[in-house]
Amino acid sequence: MQERYIKWWTPYLSREFEMLVFGNGGGLPLIIFPTSFGNYRQNKDFGLIDSVAWFVDNNRVTVYCPDSIDLDSFYNKGIHPADRMRTHIAYENVIVRDVFDFARREGNTHRVGVCGASLGAYHAANIAFRHADTVSHLISLSGAFEIIRSTFAPGSDSGGRKSAKGREDGGLVVSGRLLLVPPAIQDGFVAATNAVRGATMTLGEAVNPIGSFTDPEYAQVGLTEAKAREKHEVVVAVVHFDSTTRTIIDGRKVGFCKLIVDRTTYRMLGCHVVGERAVEITQVAAIAIAAKMRVDELAHIPLSFPTYAGILARVAASAARELNLKVDWQAHQAESTWHQL
Repeated sequence: MQERYIKWWTPYLSREFEMLVFGNGGGLPLIIFPTSFGNYRQNKDFGLIDSVAWFVDNNRVTVYCPDSIDLDSFYNKGIHPADRMRTHIAYENVIVRDVFDFARREGNTHRVGVCGASLGAYHAANIAFRHADTVSHLISLSGAFEIIRSTFAPGSDSGGRKSAKGREDGGLVVSGRLLLVPPAIQDGFVAATNAVRGATMTLGEAVNPIGSFTDPEYAQVGLTEAKAREKHEVVVAVVHFDSTTRTIIDGRKVGFCKLIVDRTTYRMLGCHVVGERAVEITQVAAIAIAAKMRVDELAHIPLSFPTYAGILARVAASAARELNLKVDWQAHQAESTWHQL
């Protein structure tokens, strides 16, 4: 298998840049990014290049392994977050304007493939989506995509980094939550504000409901029962959809609503719903959790009847009863009265 070492001075970083190339330029040009803290030799050292040797030798693909500068960008806590991003954008220019152009000339093609794992998967996906006219194939494996908390959130160190609870994925601190559109917009606003005005905003502990419009729908917000039991004494209340008025009227009796409540503070820790309007029910629960409402306070609210939101009030009343909390007016009373008729 033909192997080439290439080194050049790039104006985008104002320094020399290194890359390994496997193949003679035939087939699909495939750029493979290293993982966190990796360099241009990583994919060869880990045996990844050997695994595609047949494709390289038969001119199906030419593999380009560029260097990484993540230690100078995302992981450089000694500089301002805005400077980290400027460095990252300079790296992106090296890839798109130097590496892509070189690979496309060799392969006599207009587009290239990009590939990576962990933070390399982020680089591959980010560049593919930002430069879709130059990328024909994207392989993104176990990507570390949430860079906001490690890059932009302010805190105590010189780079303005806020400590984030979560796991270390190849050195990149991520929060462990799904980065969906609404929280992504929120994170982007914090990132942009801190990049322009300095480290002035924090993300805090956000309440992020998630769900899917499948059939039946499913949705959740807050802690799962297992996670809640790790740190709390909890009460769990469940109401099944075959016993609630609106679901019976609509003939949508498959599903349930589960509420997890702290036995000491009486605050709601999590809500999980499967069934019709699960996503809508969970939005109401998210507001209650974010407001730090006690479960009996939610049960006191006289929600309209018969509604899907009323199911949440009914399960809240059930949890309140188990906690021996007094609920003079219970929003689920209409439910009980209707079933007695």
